[in-house]
Amino acid sequence: MGGAFSSASRTVSQLQAAGSDTEKEAAVKALGELAGTGPGRREEIVKAGAVPLLVGLVQSGSLRAKELAAGALSHLALTPGNKTAIAEAGGIRAIVELMRNGVGESKGAAAAAVANLTSGCAANQTAVAKEGGISLLVQLMEDSLPQVQGWAAVALGNVVLQHKDNQNLAGKAGGIETLVRLAKSIDTRSGVEHAPKGSSAFPISCRRRAVEQPKGNLCPEKRKGWMVKTLSCLAYSHERNQQLLVMAGGVALLVNFVGSDPPQIKLEAAKALCNVLSGCTEAKASFSESGGELVLNKLAGDSKNGDIAAALFANVCSGPEDLCPSVIAAGGVRTLINLLASAGAKGQQYAATALCAMAERDQENKTLIVEAGAIRPLVQLTSKGTPHAAVWACKTLASLAEGNPGNKKLIDEAGGAGVIDRMNLLGNMTITGLESETPKPRES
Repeated sequence: MGGAFSSASRTVSQLQAAGSDTEKEAAVKALGELAGTGPGRREEIVKAGAVPLLVGLVQSGSLRAKELAAGALSHLALTPGNKTAIAEAGGIRAIVELMRNGVGESKGAAAAAVANLTSGCAANQTAVAKEGGISLLVQLMEDSLPQVQGWAAVALGNVVLQHKDNQNLAGKAGGIETLVRLAKSIDTRSGVEHAPKGSSAFPISCRRRAVEQPKGNLCPEKRKGWMVKTLSCLAYSHERNQQLLVMAGGVALLVNFVGSDPPQIKLEAAKALCNVLSGCTEAKASFSESGGELVLNKLAGDSKNGDIAAALFANVCSGPEDLCPSVIAAGGVRTLINLLASAGAKGQQYAATALCAMAERDQENKTLIVEAGAIRPLVQLTSKGTPHAAVWACKTLASLAEGNPGNKKLIDEAGGAGVIDRMNLLGNMTITGLESETPKPRES
């Protein structure tokens, strides 16, 4: 650690002593590179007094120094404790101002710094919003430089993540319409991007991963994936933004991504759909109109996507809107029964939840579920599944047996004697919309 401190202290001293713009640029570049080597170095750099110097360069350095200083602050902000130190030194205001008045890739460096400063830091999320950063990020997503556009999308996702007020501001600033339009314009299959048209007028959740440090131009697939993740963050537990996404054509677009895009975008689009379908009536109608039921069956056929497919089934089948007939017509019952055995623990739970929602609709659905062979895998899940999966399997079996002695007999013969009594002890349960998982912030 002593060597790290000596290196950090020496580099900070070089920055303090720098006189010309060229010397300052060389010193801050070296500091940024050092900050990118690991958390220990970042902590020592902050202890050596680098943060006020870097903030000062972001405010009044040369164009190149501003970009390099923003990049160094972005690296320093990867360490949680440094986020507060940067904010207390005036870093949020300086970085947002660089997004507003910067030139070229300096705006992308500033957006990447915002992404890291707000990752897992509610105070910094609020501070960025107070400085007007949300509307700026929406504007920067339309920048002509891919680097700027991509990091603006990442930053917007982190700024709004599980922050209701910021979700509201981003929705009002046109963030959803902009993201839908831009994501639609990127063709990842050919690598060609279509020129975006002018802006049009105006429960399971996705977990965000950290992303690697920015290197060169961002490929279309990566930027498109980030935009989809940010849409998911905007829609997470936010009914108004879910409605805005529907009005912008976002549900149809996400269905299309699930059906035809590369694996990672397919998965992120499925998670975003889960968030939108968790509580929005209009979203379910749009999902069905876009042929979502057939796409969902196809998604479930890939074992890697079994859990998220089952979650989508649960959201589509639950709630006051009855999409069960179209799900059944698309072969959904057999797919769900397969998921009871092939999906992961969460997927098994969600598949049982979806079948329960179907069974509780009407007697005809119960007959179809039983005839498709659901009883035995449901009985097996009551003893071999996780506690949550077992509960939903019990509830589904209880629903199948209600008012139907024949089904009750089939359940007993499959080894499920006593399952119904167990369900009675658990009491009533209500099926609610699922959200894919709490999204995680991403870092540059």
